[in-house]
Amino acid sequence: ASATYSDQSKIENKEAVELITALQIMTGRNGAFDPTANVQRGEMAKMIYIAMNGVDDKAELYSTLTNPFSDVGNTVEEYWGVNYVKWANYKGVISGKSPTMFYPKDNVKGVEAAKMILVAMGFDAIVEGYQNNSNWEFNIAEDAKTYGLLEGLGYDCLKRPLTRDEAA
Repeated sequence: ASATYSDQSKIENKEAVELITALQIMTGRNGAFDPTANVQRGEMAKMIYIAMNGVDDKAELYSTLTNPFSDVGNTVEEYWGVNYVKWANYKGVISGKSPTMFYPKDNVKGVEAAKMILVAMGFDAIVEGYQNNSNWEFNIAEDAKTYGLLEGLGYDCLKRPLTRDEAA
C-alpha cells in the first residue's frame, strides 16, 4: 500500500519515501511527510534500528544495556529513544560527540548518518577509519559513494543536516 502524504508534491525521493514508509522506518507527521525537516541523531538511531530489526521488535530488551550518554538517560521518560540509542551504541553504529554525550536532539549531519548506515551494514568504524582518525569524514564519504548511499544526493548532503527526504 502506497502512502499518500498531504505534501507529496514536495517529496523528491518518492520511491525511497514509499519504501521506508511501507517498512515503517519513517512515518508521516499529521498526514504530511515533512520532507525538508531535519533528522535528529536519536531519530536516525531509531530508523537504523527498525531497518535492521523491524518494528515488531522488543526495543525495551535493550533497556538493560549500559548507556554511557548522560544526555540520553536510562528510561523512555527521560528520552523517548533511549533504547534505540543503547542498541546503536552497543552495536557500534553510533558514537557520542564525547564519551558521555550523544546529543540525541541535534540534527544529524549527512556524514554522521552515512557512518551509522555503513557500520550497520557491517563495516568496522575503527578499521575503516570512521572514528579515531583525522580523515574520518573523507573515509566515510568515499565509502558512502562506493556503496550507493549518495545515489541521487551528491557529496553536499554530507556536510550539513540531513533532511527527512534525503534520509529516505
